[in-house]
Amino acid sequence: MSNHLSHIRCPKDIKKISVNDLPDLCKEIRSKIVEVTSQGSGHLGASLGAVELAVGIHYFFDSARDSFVWDVGHQAYAHKILTGRKDLFSSLRNMGGISGFPSRKESKYDDFGTGHSSTSVSAVLGMAMAKKLKGDHSNNVAIIGDGSLTGGMAFEGLNHLATADVNVIVLINDNDMSIDPNVGGLQRHLNSIDPENNFFTDLGLNYHGVFDGNDIGEVLGVLSKNELKRGAHVVHFRTKKGFGYRYSEDGNPTHWHAPGKFEIESGEGEAGSTGFPKKYQTIVGQTLLNLMKEDQDVVVITPAMASGSSLKEIEKEYSDRFFDVGIAEQHAVTFSAGLAAQNKKPVCVIYSTFLQRGYDQVIHDVALQNLPVTFLVDRAGLVGRDGATHHGMFDLAYLNLVPNMTIYAPQNEDQLAVLIRNTGQLSEGPVAIRYPRGKGILRQEIDETYIHQDFVLKSVSSTKNLVLTIGAIGNQIQASSDFDVLSLIKVKPLDLAGLRSVLARYKKLVIIEDGVEQGGIAQTIVVGIAKCDMQLSTEIIAFPDAFVEHGGQDELYAKLGMDKASLEDRLKEFFA
Repeated sequence: MSNHLSHIRCPKDIKKISVNDLPDLCKEIRSKIVEVTSQGSGHLGASLGAVELAVGIHYFFDSARDSFVWDVGHQAYAHKILTGRKDLFSSLRNMGGISGFPSRKESKYDDFGTGHSSTSVSAVLGMAMAKKLKGDHSNNVAIIGDGSLTGGMAFEGLNHLATADVNVIVLINDNDMSIDPNVGGLQRHLNSIDPENNFFTDLGLNYHGVFDGNDIGEVLGVLSKNELKRGAHVVHFRTKKGFGYRYSEDGNPTHWHAPGKFEIESGEGEAGSTGFPKKYQTIVGQTLLNLMKEDQDVVVITPAMASGSSLKEIEKEYSDRFFDVGIAEQHAVTFSAGLAAQNKKPVCVIYSTFLQRGYDQVIHDVALQNLPVTFLVDRAGLVGRDGATHHGMFDLAYLNLVPNMTIYAPQNEDQLAVLIRNTGQLSEGPVAIRYPRGKGILRQEIDETYIHQDFVLKSVSSTKNLVLTIGAIGNQIQASSDFDVLSLIKVKPLDLAGLRSVLARYKKLVIIEDGVEQGGIAQTIVVGIAKCDMQLSTEIIAFPDAFVEHGGQDELYAKLGMDKASLEDRLKEFFA
């Protein structure tokens, strides 16, 4: 194989390569992506499909002057390799290594940080407008794909772009996929688009397409058109997710989106475990499936996370009561509110970090009307290698502020299953049940009384020390002769009277919260204690007022002093 990649240290080096040699460069980049992601960390399929687009953009445009925004971000691995991070690429998503997403602090060639979807058009339009005000007429390119066009923010950006006199190219990386196949009318429109009369031309945008985005010659031919240098343009490329690696190209694209560790030659993953303990996500899927069999009014909603949240079996069995609304979190929340207003029982399964995008809808459309929508808040706490854009650090704090909201933080998968099965009894209004990414703790029995208890106290001594835990992080703490443990399950509204009656027995209290300290549940408890003038020495252990970078889940908790060993040391010191 050729070795063009070894000579590329920055984007300008790409321009030294002959056009005839660019297909070989694309193959080298793909080999690098496959090699690194096969070690178990990364998004493979999206970036493989976008290699020619990345090469073409950096070959044709001036990367030092022009601006590029890679929507979602996990399609940008080739961009990272071509912009000075080739030798660091093996550290992808590892603690201390490079991020899995574009990051402004990581590289001057990452013009805008992305991780959530549908932000590129708005961001690049803002950049272009700022440049225009400075007299700078350089190019601005939004590369949007992997389902990002299903998000409402992309439509808002396109609507504005149509009337803005700026230089912007919206490059559609149309691979017909997000994690699962794209849903909705827009994808159908793209699949049968009329080049002369379509959604984009009706808005007043210049449309160009459809082109083969996996043919580097065609990509260069399109991007070199002089007409793209001025005004607003939509350039539509069709690509194949997983292109260039036969197993991802011909296999299940959902699996190859982020396949975990696999053998390059065979495409086979590592031998699986016994399946025990089960993942929290698996428990959710199985419990909801049983609940839907029992209650015809239960409906399930997800914003494009059917696979990640283990809902595929529900989609198969109850397609008439399962709604994948695409990457559209705001719509998912208000759509759920509409279902509840007509006496259905909506369960909106959504990642903590994505629920942030529907926060106004939670307040205005659900809580204000006290509608009984159940939010299953997936990926609460630190998720690991996806990093700052995806950690579920803030849900306890931001939901704690919302009137009418009831919040549960089950400590284990059994409590989680019981709460889901009894969603109709938890509150007459909105309910949020949060749970972490990954496996549970292999409990064997489900205690039905959990639903009737706000907390569970484990006392093994006459100690005057108490540890109060919130969420699954409580699994790291065991009651001992040094302290008792109270696991708080219902965190809003707090049973302050009940808590005070328990706390009155103790002299020292440590509250451990699997969320940010600022505005969190622990602070609410401390304020409640202060109002009662209780003589209780109190300490809070929670996430700091800072964004937490990427790394393994265990590594990150250890770094923050919230792994089992660190917590034991901190408790021993406080209770000494």
